[in-house]
Amino acid sequence: FPVTIWVGFKSPKYKLGFAGSDLKLLWEKPIEPNGDNGIIRMINQSDDNILILSSSWNKSKSTLTINSYFIDDKGNSSGDGNTMSNIEFQKEPFFFGSSASLHKEAFAIYAAAEVESGVQISVVVFNNELRVLSQKNELIRQPSRNFSVTDFAVSDSGKISFLGLRSEKVKALSAKRENNWFAYHFSDDNLIETAIGRGLEMPHLHLAIDEFRNEAVLAGFYSDKQSFVGTGISYGRINLSGDTAVQIKNVPIDASQNLRLKGARNKGETGGLTGFPIRKTIYNIVTGK
Repeated sequence: FPVTIWVGFKSPKYKLGFAGSDLKLLWEKPIEPNGDNGIIRMINQSDDNILILSSSWNKSKSTLTINSYFIDDKGNSSGDGNTMSNIEFQKEPFFFGSSASLHKEAFAIYAAAEVESGVQISVVVFNNELRVLSQKNELIRQPSRNFSVTDFAVSDSGKISFLGLRSEKVKALSAKRENNWFAYHFSDDNLIETAIGRGLEMPHLHLAIDEFRNEAVLAGFYSDKQSFVGTGISYGRINLSGDTAVQIKNVPIDASQNLRLKGARNKGETGGLTGFPIRKTIYNIVTGK
């Protein structure tokens, strides 16, 4: 099975190794990006191979090039220098992200760059044979200084959804910030933006893909001052096949059996559940929740 070793912080470098069933390392080799000044953006498994995706920025042409190749279980490379896309940007992209679908039938990468009227985002979706399924270029009309893409997901059918966060200081000299969340998906070639949790204090929000309903599932905590715990759960769905509105439900947490949370809140040991980070959103196939 593959073992990925990450080395470095400011300028990350990678090694790929394969280990046997006895967990002994059989071989390892450095992973190099394609192109001049290339940076690795994705390392993922596709069938029996490891997919390597990298990007390189050409300043003189204002073009971002996405390259890919495979490494098999023997350490051999194939498809070196395969250019998947050349994307024109007004400025060098400052946000990148990638995702693989549940059954690794589709992969996606995005790049976002600052423009005068907001954020330019480009999304490339491709299959496990590295054939580009779609490429979307859109403008997000949010202030680039305060906006970031926080989560990104792709379905087996190649539909994508992502979350954006606009975070602004409440007052000039205050450390407290106001978070405004937005969900995005494409309907045909149009990017649909939907405000999430308007009027609620939501420090964390994440999404996952429900492959069976072709929907994106959102989940996160929100501050509920009426609750003894002080927290509720927000969750919702986005139909990836159309432009219907996001269906959001806010559910307060019943603390009647959660004495530990009550005690911690009363003692001032924690800010409540809203201070806990959500690592991953998991959709339960059996219960549909």
